[in-house]
Amino acid sequence: MATVTRKTGLRFWTVLHLIVYLSALAVACRSENEAAPSTIEPDSTATAASSPTPSGTPPPAAAIVEPVPPDQVVDESMGGTPAPNPGIFVADTTTGQILKVRVPGAGRAAFEAGLPDGRMLIGAEGVTYLLDMDAGGTLTALWRDESAESLFPSPSGKLIARMIHADKPFLVLYSVDEGKELARTGVAVGANWVSWAPDEAHLAYMEPHPDPNHYAISLMSLDKPDEKVMLDEVLDAPFPAAWMADSRTVLFAVGGDLKRWDTETGERDLLFQWPGGNIRGVSLSPDERYVLLTGHEWVGQGSVSMAIISPLGRKEGVKVTSAFLASWSPAENTVLMIANACTDSHELWLMGPDGDLRSKVDTSTHPDYARWSSDGTRIMYETSYAPPEQWGVTIAKVADGHESIVIRIPVVHQTTWWSPNGRWIAFRPHAAGICEMSPSQMSQILPIP
Repeated sequence: MATVTRKTGLRFWTVLHLIVYLSALAVACRSENEAAPSTIEPDSTATAASSPTPSGTPPPAAAIVEPVPPDQVVDESMGGTPAPNPGIFVADTTTGQILKVRVPGAGRAAFEAGLPDGRMLIGAEGVTYLLDMDAGGTLTALWRDESAESLFPSPSGKLIARMIHADKPFLVLYSVDEGKELARTGVAVGANWVSWAPDEAHLAYMEPHPDPNHYAISLMSLDKPDEKVMLDEVLDAPFPAAWMADSRTVLFAVGGDLKRWDTETGERDLLFQWPGGNIRGVSLSPDERYVLLTGHEWVGQGSVSMAIISPLGRKEGVKVTSAFLASWSPAENTVLMIANACTDSHELWLMGPDGDLRSKVDTSTHPDYARWSSDGTRIMYETSYAPPEQWGVTIAKVADGHESIVIRIPVVHQTTWWSPNGRWIAFRPHAAGICEMSPSQMSQILPIP
């Protein structure tokens, strides 16, 4: 009897100790979970907030990367015969070699956007992939496309705004680091472009205005993605605006007027007027002392592309006629532009903010692009060679104009993206024709009093 009693007592204490242990373990787990909340907590009102990446995306894989001779860099839009499994074309600037990159098991691939860390976003068979050429062409599937999409990476590249072009367009915010969707708007925004604030907490985008055939700028905050603030200003064309470094001030254009919008107070003021002009692009110098405006001005029977450089907040500056694709150097207050548009004497001009012409490069062709390297030490542009219809991508040093590499291709191309480390160029064939609507005239530098 005593033996039975002792065993019963042992069982009692054993069970009691087990209960105490499990209770303590449960409390510890609950405390740990409460101390480690999710890094990003989307607003509870957002539609499908924090939804995981859509299922059905392929597992990570390696892209098929193969060198191709220049005469195989073709596209059906140029009248060429594409390969059975066409991919994207990438040039390696360290070797001058052209590579075709394909997604295993997929059909046609397309370049979508580049990230600041050097990786690329490409689409194939309804899936968007992250392509890392520096890692040998590794592919990571991010999401399955819901419809036609436009992608707008944030300044750091950690976030991507996906514009879904459905019957009622909407924005999806995606985290590259977390590999998941953070939120999506519950309103039809219909944006033509998206501009991230430097702090990546706000987005500005343009959408159709309630007034037919006009547009408006709207503002969205990441903490309230289902809400928007529409600027009470009717715009006649869907062209981008520019954020200032304070992440609260937006510069935008209405016809030939450049305006400033304080998104916190709602105040607006007029900064610059371009009589007879139509502003199509706004950008700030690295130190934000100058603003660069690109657009068109009616001259006689035609519209001439022009560029204006003006001290921010002042009504003076310089105007360069018959010029387009102007852009600031990332490193200093120097503007790169294509001058003598629609003539047989195309040149690349490097110009200071006061209109001082620092250097010229004769391209002997009609380039449709010219780009800065990420550090501002080199420029890349399109040029032509003999025999006829031999085109190429040229990279030259800004300091001395020395051509460091030339990649020759058989048809007119345009660069889509130049990686920040300078090694990779993604490009596609295209048809030229940017100058067909403008009168032929040489560029002039005119002061604006």
